[in-house]
Amino acid sequence: MKRRIFAALSAAVILLAATSCTKVTATVSSVPQTPEPSVPETPAPETSAPETSAPKTSDPETSAPKTSVTTPATTVDTTQTEDTSNYKPDFDINSVNFIEGNRKGNPAIVELALKQVGNVGGEPYWSWYGFEERIEWCGCFTSWCLNQVGKDEPYFTRCQSEGATWFIEHDSWGDRDYPDPAPGDLIFFDWDLDESADHVGFYIGTDGTYFYTVEGNAEDVCKLKRRPWSYKWLFGFGLMEWSEENYTVKPQETDAPAESTSSSQPEQE
Repeated sequence: MKRRIFAALSAAVILLAATSCTKVTATVSSVPQTPEPSVPETPAPETSAPETSAPKTSDPETSAPKTSVTTPATTVDTTQTEDTSNYKPDFDINSVNFIEGNRKGNPAIVELALKQVGNVGGEPYWSWYGFEERIEWCGCFTSWCLNQVGKDEPYFTRCQSEGATWFIEHDSWGDRDYPDPAPGDLIFFDWDLDESADHVGFYIGTDGTYFYTVEGNAEDVCKLKRRPWSYKWLFGFGLMEWSEENYTVKPQETDAPAESTSSSQPEQE
């Protein structure tokens, strides 16, 4: 009997112990777990080099400063460096033995251009063109002379974009080696050797060694010039075509070119 009672008590103790263990486990499982505090990640410093780009180079044709070029005959025709109001050429044009070419020139415009030699400042030409104040006026000078012999075109102030380009577009351009320029043709110069015209005048002939020109705005004066054919600043020729009415200088008029505007700016000369 005692054994049975002892066995029953043992079984009860074992059962009670098992029940208590289950409750403790359940209690522990039900306690909410506090998450571990997260440490924010510190990003590693960037080690890549900053992006660099090569420096931009300016278009030399549009931004490079024009440099003065000194030659035995002339300097860049932009400013008057001395009192040239009494300018006279250093040679006698009447003693030159001109060689005639195959193309017919225009003695009337040559004579007219020669009569302008010595003008200072170019006011008759740039004011006729429609400008209210002095500009670089070599193109105004050639345009004025052409107008006086009845030519309606080309009129221009910009030597390259309006002058040389007009002759090229009209298939009337001769490069520097053109063999047969005629008196009265336009002659263009490239001071900075960038294949762009900077100055213009009238070609009036050659003696075989030198070519002769009349140019407005040559140091702010209308000058008679003589240069060798080897002159490297010679750019090309605007080859003129004349009709019979162009061989007489008409009475001087004050009317400006129909499409002229005083707001346009000429290229450097």
